[in-house]
Amino acid sequence: MKKFFHRFTASLVVLILVLSFAGCQMFEKPENTGGNDVPDSVVSAQSVVFKTQAKETRKELTRTEAVKMVERSVVAIEMKYESSTSYGSGVIVDIEDSIENEFYILTAHHVIANGGNITIYVPDVNTRNFTDEDYQDRFAFKGVIDNVIHTDKAVTLVGGDSESDVAVLKLNLEGTNVLPTEIVASDLPHADYSMSRGESVFAIGNPSGKLPMNVSAGIISYLDREVYLNEVGYMSLVQIDVQINHGSSGGGLFNHYGELIAITNSGNESYDGINYAIPHKATYTEVDNGFVNIASQLIGTKTASNYGYVSGRWALGIVTTQKSNSYTGGTYVELKSIVEGGNAYLSNQANPDTALKAGDIITKVIYYQGTDKKEVNIDSTASLSSAVYTMKKYLKLGDTVTIVVDRPVNNYRSEQITSQIKLEVQNIFCNTNATPSIA
Repeated sequence: MKKFFHRFTASLVVLILVLSFAGCQMFEKPENTGGNDVPDSVVSAQSVVFKTQAKETRKELTRTEAVKMVERSVVAIEMKYESSTSYGSGVIVDIEDSIENEFYILTAHHVIANGGNITIYVPDVNTRNFTDEDYQDRFAFKGVIDNVIHTDKAVTLVGGDSESDVAVLKLNLEGTNVLPTEIVASDLPHADYSMSRGESVFAIGNPSGKLPMNVSAGIISYLDREVYLNEVGYMSLVQIDVQINHGSSGGGLFNHYGELIAITNSGNESYDGINYAIPHKATYTEVDNGFVNIASQLIGTKTASNYGYVSGRWALGIVTTQKSNSYTGGTYVELKSIVEGGNAYLSNQANPDTALKAGDIITKVIYYQGTDKKEVNIDSTASLSSAVYTMKKYLKLGDTVTIVVDRPVNNYRSEQITSQIKLEVQNIFCNTNATPSIA
């Protein structure tokens, strides 16, 4: 996939502190979650059904046996947007309850984030080592990802969450000449177990977009590494020494029981043996951004006219850029724009005397962590992203964030503005209705 998911130490030039997708940006006030065809998002993790070995007979397998068990659950993904083509991977995790011809596919959100035409290549029972020219047409399924739910396509988007970098797709075999038994011959990956440092694992992905079903092996190096990913921000991920290359994002990380333990999402281009994946359950963090919880909410909140979303998501609703200070040699963060309908926009309307404006220089973020007042100095987009990442562990919808800015008056002086942003709107990944309810 894109290089920014393989360089996790560089700073962002532009930081968009909103939840965005292919030009689709919608919000919903908490009290309106029953309107606009958006359901309550309190969803049980049982919405996603994972399968592999029965618990009664569960046993550790050789790597060869484990690979054979799960290899056909990993698919190759091709995204075409305008004149660009990118690649990724995905994992078939569930046959939708009561609908025999539909499968769920988990992938990394950044694989599909730009939208466009999507093709999912599913390995058939006879496929073992092949290139894109060898794919059989009947096992290539197509769709479109934008702000419209295309129910007539074989591949449709269920929902996506940029904060956890998780997205869910649906593969519909209705109208094709492919049978469900031809898609997955064995049981599907399971995701209910504990992970350990040093545990042997393997990944299946599609490196370079030309090597589907590629297997790479290694160990779990660290369970809850806080990592800064370009154009994603801070995440708590599982660190692995398994090689993750371009095109393998969204693929599966498995243990030797044939269980899906993580979704691979970033590799390191500077150092060997330092790569990352999204865990099945982030029990060691304040918020569970594990893929089981996120996928459950995305599936459970999807309706006929709306993509699924994750409950309680908020964003400041500002777009910023990092600039160099020619006098000090350091950097600063300038506010580029306010997202219409977002939290900053609504707070500006409510308090015009302290409204944020394009051109303001963000110097400080103030919030409460329980009863403790926290003040964070901002001098880069990385420091702003880190502050937002931390705030999302403690602040919920209805809470308030204070932003302190310097507003240039002329070449010689500036004035300080203290503005409060109330977090009153629920971010929805993509709402297909024409008009969001933000009044």
